[in-house]
Amino acid sequence: LHPSHRMRPDEEHVLEFNITNPLLPFAARSLSVSVYCPSCACSDAICSIKRSSNQPTVAMLAKCDTEPCLTPAVFSLLDSNIILQASVSENVRVSSATNTLLLSFTVPEPIAARSAFLLTGFPSALSGFLLLCAQETSANLLQSFSCGDKTSLLYDWKASSSSLTFFARNDSSIPAGSHVSILLKVKNVRSISRQICSLLPPTSCPSLFQLSIRVSYNPATVLLKTASTVAGDVLGAGEQASWTSSSVSVWQAARETPGWIFLELTLNLDLTAGVTLEVANLPGREEERKAFLRYPGADGS
Repeated sequence: LHPSHRMRPDEEHVLEFNITNPLLPFAARSLSVSVYCPSCACSDAICSIKRSSNQPTVAMLAKCDTEPCLTPAVFSLLDSNIILQASVSENVRVSSATNTLLLSFTVPEPIAARSAFLLTGFPSALSGFLLLCAQETSANLLQSFSCGDKTSLLYDWKASSSSLTFFARNDSSIPAGSHVSILLKVKNVRSISRQICSLLPPTSCPSLFQLSIRVSYNPATVLLKTASTVAGDVLGAGEQASWTSSSVSVWQAARETPGWIFLELTLNLDLTAGVTLEVANLPGREEERKAFLRYPGADGS
């Protein structure tokens, strides 16, 4: 109490607390009020000890401005095990290259707001694997995160456990049947990490890594939930891209005249769309090099 105030016997005292109601209702509970008087100016010995009393039970209900309140019975079921139908694909199987994963899953029942999703099974950092960024590509069902604006990333990547946690939106649940998709940009492992099999090329053998996903209303217990296997063969990477043959020829080498440099290259593996080829140490001005850069199409043109 403030030195200028006193609480006299038989007087009514009101304590007010400004709080933010939870999104979902909690079970009714009893508040406890305690008083501790270390230097009470009285002769009664009980003045110097802590006294407490239990108050009548009160219900801490959520606000129901935009949607009906959930009943306690529904609330008790929010943290049940939910099995997700999930799959993942990738576009680059080259070791140490930048790869893009597309994770998608469908929720079979409503997912409460603020629920946590835990994605595990990634390679360890010792393998050279690195998560570069993540971005939701579905209909704004998750807390916002984007590869374009790293200041708004609302996910938690733990390199020590190779796990990624992301969350449902704070202000709305995810309806049953919703399709959620996430794009993950990663750096592939340094060396091929696939099971031994008889398939050729080796990149056709199954990856050593298997992703799984869990969901829980309580982020602290999400690891205890049943894991849903994510279908898809990813993150096993493959061979290092290299040239099996190469040659260089020059046409028109006179000074101050346009010229051509021809590179004839043969790769040891297939490269998909989005892969970058870099040629260094070319002479001339950069704008001219870009203007005269040519490469044959798939039809040889």
